[in-house]
Amino acid sequence: MNEAKAALRQALLARRAALPQEERRRASAAMAAALERSPLFEAADCLLGYMPMGSEPDLRSLLALALRRGKRLALPRCEAGGQLRFYCLPDLAEMESLAPGSYGIPEPDPERLTELNPAEAALCLVPGLSFDGSGYRLGYGKGYYDRFLRRFPGVALGVCYEQLREERLPREAHDLPVAWLLTQNGMNSLHERE
Repeated sequence: MNEAKAALRQALLARRAALPQEERRRASAAMAAALERSPLFEAADCLLGYMPMGSEPDLRSLLALALRRGKRLALPRCEAGGQLRFYCLPDLAEMESLAPGSYGIPEPDPERLTELNPAEAALCLVPGLSFDGSGYRLGYGKGYYDRFLRRFPGVALGVCYEQLREERLPREAHDLPVAWLLTQNGMNSLHERE
């Protein structure tokens, strides 16, 4: 693992954990509101969400809204070989039956739910510790999202707190940028950067 990346990851984890809980709550609510008003959310027929881990932005209210508006909702599961697969949740009650997976993250049960085959009208929320101005992400170092985004035909939207954005993050050949970024300050298109 790249030592500079590992050191930055630890520093950003500490910075994120140090954000007061009320500040994180307000930031998460502002992110959900900004995304709800966006044309990206309106146009998506399917939302690929995530369950927040630790101090990550919590957009569960938006996941519930997607279902209420008739959108398909899918959540990820970390599977063998470093693959991230998304499974469709038919209703809000299904969110209560998620079980901790290999990293302690609540995940859908592949025995009971249908795997999603995402199309171009899908919007994927990509959590990250930090994103830079070109859409490159610093995650947890396992590469699940990078492998998934290589074959994802929809729109990738990075999600992080504004305080954790960096001007430029260290990159490796396998890293893929997102097209859009969501923070509590709103949404930014990153198409024209770099």
